[in-house]
Amino acid sequence: MPVDTARLTIGSTIAMSGAHLDPLVDEYGVDWLLTKLDGWDDGYAAPDSGVTNRVSDHGGHVSDVFAVPRIVHVEGRVKAPSWDAATLAWERLMAAVPLSDQTTMTVAHGVAAVLPTKQAAVRQHEKPVIADRVGGLLSYSLSLIAPDPRRYATVLQSASTGLPFTTGGLSLPIVLPISIGATVNSGRLALTNAGNAAAPPSLSITGPCPAPTITHLGTGRRLVVADAIDAGRVLTIDTVNRTALLDGTVLRTVTGSWWQLEPGVNQIAFTAPAYDAGALLTVSFRSAWK
Repeated sequence: MPVDTARLTIGSTIAMSGAHLDPLVDEYGVDWLLTKLDGWDDGYAAPDSGVTNRVSDHGGHVSDVFAVPRIVHVEGRVKAPSWDAATLAWERLMAAVPLSDQTTMTVAHGVAAVLPTKQAAVRQHEKPVIADRVGGLLSYSLSLIAPDPRRYATVLQSASTGLPFTTGGLSLPIVLPISIGATVNSGRLALTNAGNAAAPPSLSITGPCPAPTITHLGTGRRLVVADAIDAGRVLTIDTVNRTALLDGTVLRTVTGSWWQLEPGVNQIAFTAPAYDAGALLTVSFRSAWK
């Protein structure tokens, strides 16, 4: 179980008795063994019911239900050459689990082609515990919290498209003009979320671009940027925090309905009031699981 100050990585296999780490000796000669991993593979924690009681009547009113943060419990054993080596190993582990910032925790189960490696941003939740310490041997217990309960693919996917246009072809002067041999750019993207939970994408629009609209065709939800984007400037829309920043600093106005990538194939349309060949939409995302 190698650890450093930026990343906590857990590699595991699945046995009949549950999830566990294969024994791993790190570069310091310390042997790590995961003995328990709770809260990672069992979906979302139980959310609020999403129902508020009616006044002076039976039953309640239904509202949207959202998952609460994920709590992950990790337990394991350490076998080091000496007491000092075990102490240093524990200190490295504590450095990898921040108290206020977040670090990336990855979990790999078995064959990656069958069970993709997943990750989540976590931080310390409760006081870490050391037990059964004798010489270079010790047992530990960690409680971690992931503010975003989704588990994400470690692979970042990205796709781009320009605005839709049609060029070429031959228009015939008949009642219903038709184009022959035209070249078409649809201004659409087909993006596959391989998980079982909605995945929030990052949307980047490179100018020049008249005030654009980005539509999730499956739900009909659309995000409309209020102003045009000048040449060479980039507007980045964060669908998790629901913000839009021009060149990373200037807040811009986005109206409409926020959307995310549903499990399966998603069709996304990029449009604007006028065509500009320099306009480019890039959608980046990680598949997401409950």
